[in-house]
Amino acid sequence: MSNGMQPHGFVTGSYFEPNDMDILNSIAGKPRDTGPSPTQRRIKAQNELADKNIKKLENLTPESRYRAIVEDIAPSLDDMEYRWKILEDNYPNGSLEEDTIKEIDQEMLARGTKQEQYFYLQDNFSKWPKKIQDKYREKGRAILEFNPQQDFQDSTILNIANSRAIVQNSLQRMTLQGTQSLDTVVNGLGEAILRGYNQGIGTNEFGQVTVIKDGEAVPIDSLPKETNPASQLEKDVMRGYITEAIKEEVKPYWEKARRETRDNLRLKDRKLFNLLGTEEGKDLKKFAMPIIATAAEHERDKMGMAREGIDKLMKNEIDRYSNPFQYIVGYVQKIDEFQALLEKRYPNG
Repeated sequence: MSNGMQPHGFVTGSYFEPNDMDILNSIAGKPRDTGPSPTQRRIKAQNELADKNIKKLENLTPESRYRAIVEDIAPSLDDMEYRWKILEDNYPNGSLEEDTIKEIDQEMLARGTKQEQYFYLQDNFSKWPKKIQDKYREKGRAILEFNPQQDFQDSTILNIANSRAIVQNSLQRMTLQGTQSLDTVVNGLGEAILRGYNQGIGTNEFGQVTVIKDGEAVPIDSLPKETNPASQLEKDVMRGYITEAIKEEVKPYWEKARRETRDNLRLKDRKLFNLLGTEEGKDLKKFAMPIIATAAEHERDKMGMAREGIDKLMKNEIDRYSNPFQYIVGYVQKIDEFQALLEKRYPNG
């Protein structure tokens, strides 16, 4: 990571029942899986068109066909792994992987210092397919350890400060939702910074972190991971040094949003509780016990709140009982119903 972060990294409506995974994703603040994204469909179309165009080159010599693929077809592909595949499949002489590794090793050797080797890896790492990246991942980490400590320290401190500034500015425009987890918000901001979105970071109505893409605000989690231009080294620095700083900036805003969410839920639950046994709340009868149980959860005297709710129901239904014995039976039945609900909600007590 260089001093002075520049892009791409740092400064540089029908109803359906959700399945279990949808519920877990909702709790974590993740969007529902709606199938291939527009980006995924575009990449698939690019790959299919590339295959058709390669077939049109079958009459050329292997060398000419490969040169045409390199110059005219490969640059149009956003899918790095597929771009590598078609180059490897049509490589005319020997092994593309072996020749690429030799070229990288020669480039690394030509760099006179560990710092320059680090810069070379940083600039080129994201352009290689995963199997090439894997061969140099440990070497990159080893080189990083040899970097002059002061240079690395100064660069990292600058990156942290710039990331804090981006987050502070973004938080002024963001409306966090208490239904999102803190880590979801923090990771979303980190991903946006890694992708070079130093401005235009916001939130949608669900509290998801958004960025401006093609003129529209889209959730950062909807962007395919493979399109993140940051190198693995940049991602490591984000995870190891910057994420905690982002969390420090976000946490007070998130805690305020979480408190507001709790307060709103408490007010809503109390309002429903107060409507029990009234003419306005006549449609709540079938939900009476869950309403009482939920409202009681917010109170210090939970059993007192529960008894108050059951008394409200009994008072509203008193005309149904012709004698005190029936009234007592009805009261006991409601106590049993409430107890059964609690056992279902809290099976472990």
